Amino acid sequence: MLKAYPEKNARFFVARIQEKAVGASLLLGYKSYWENIYFATMQKFNPLYPSYLLNWNMIKYAMEQQAEIYSFGRSSFSSGTHQYKKQWGCQDLPLYWSHSHPPGKNIRSFGFLAELWRQLPYGLCKRIGPGLAERVY
Repeated sequence: MLKAYPEKNARFFVARIQEKAVGASLLLGYKSYWENIYFATMQKFNPLYPSYLLNWNMIKYAMEQQAEIYSFGRSSFSSGTHQYKKQWGCQDLPLYWSHSHPPGKNIRSFGFLAELWRQLPYGLCKRIGPGLAERVY
């Protein structure tokens, strides 16, 4: 991933406790814009706030690279993740979606299929999902 990103401005950050990775994130930069695109922490270590450590270090790194904009990445409005990001003083910017495929080709437009999919066991979804995605999306 680090080699494939054309701008060569990709950085992984890892939070460790006694050499054990308890959280990680991926920060991508383009010119003066930097965005946290992947972020995860192990839930049992969250009381130690590894997410704060990761975010602080990503912001610090972006500032060292003369970032003019730092993005905490996407999240659903009013979600727990969104509330967490708001603590950092972020400004919300709405995202507008455009679909390049013809209407009716998305499983969400077939209510009964979407409901059926939700009822399937996770293991089965993992096995058949990739094949279906090629045909449905």
